[in-house]
Amino acid sequence: ALLAAAGLSLAFAAQAQSIAEVEAVWRDWMGRENRKSGGIAILHHGQLVHEAAIGRQTVGAPVRYASLSKAITGVCVAGLIERGVLSFDTPLSTALSRTFARVGRPADHRLPNVPVAQLLTHRAGFGRQHGDPTTSTDLRDHLRTVTATAVSFDAQVKWTIAHPLDTNPGAAFAYSNSGYLLLGDYRYSELAFLLAAAALIGYCRQHMVARLSAVLLLTTPRGYFVLEQGWT
Repeated sequence: ALLAAAGLSLAFAAQAQSIAEVEAVWRDWMGRENRKSGGIAILHHGQLVHEAAIGRQTVGAPVRYASLSKAITGVCVAGLIERGVLSFDTPLSTALSRTFARVGRPADHRLPNVPVAQLLTHRAGFGRQHGDPTTSTDLRDHLRTVTATAVSFDAQVKWTIAHPLDTNPGAAFAYSNSGYLLLGDYRYSELAFLLAAAALIGYCRQHMVARLSAVLLLTTPRGYFVLEQGWT
């Protein structure tokens, strides 16, 4: 684990009161789960009060965000919902109409009816029975040939929606990267023509990614693949 929230620790010991007790619960959980490397940040009334790390991690050192970056996409999409640009019930057929016209319709007829809420909560029907639709075989093959400056977002969306869903939308929770890729596509590809959305995208970059000093990259045999649109 790269990070562990104080709330996770408290879930294992609701009676923990002090910083030392919270950290002790976290260290115990790390040991029982055989986690060799990780860190914890403890907040109190919104303020950072303690940090600790074990294994390869060091307090204050840069870490790979990995799927923690989904929170960035989630908060930015929530900002669009607060502004009335879309809603939790907006289906993909509406949200990604321009994308589907550009890259093609999804192979699975159920996907266009999936609402934003199910993408956010990993209940859209994507699964990993045959590997993650977004980040498994297709991505590996793509990274063998992509250049560091290539714009590959449409290609990634296209191969993602070419996969059939594993379950009916809404039927079950199944963690995957695909829902957040499509949420990222909405923020960028679909809303680029709206001034308000462009301002919101700038806000996300300035107040979230920049403040976190985050550079979202995948290393490839030919350089770096920049994850700009969909933070997954």
